[in-house]
Amino acid sequence: MQQVVALAIGGENVGETVEGLQRFPINMRYPRELRDSVEKLNLLPIVTAAGATTTLGAVADLVVTDGPPQIRSENARLQRLGLRRH
Repeated sequence: MQQVVALAIGGENVGETVEGLQRFPINMRYPRELRDSVEKLNLLPIVTAAGATTTLGAVADLVVTDGPPQIRSENARLQRLGLRRH
């Protein structure tokens, strides 16, 4: 189940394509409109190993939690971004 979530929601690389001397990752995930809220994520269809179809909400409890602050650099200077929910 973790692999399905990582692939369909997180956008894992599933392969790569070669164009000349360059390699590009092939990234796959559900469209944004299907994964932009917990309510929609609960309704995402999942096919089990036995071939049955269910929803993600039927096999997992989905909650939104705060994560660690994001660190990025701008003009070679680190900037810390704290993400908050209001």
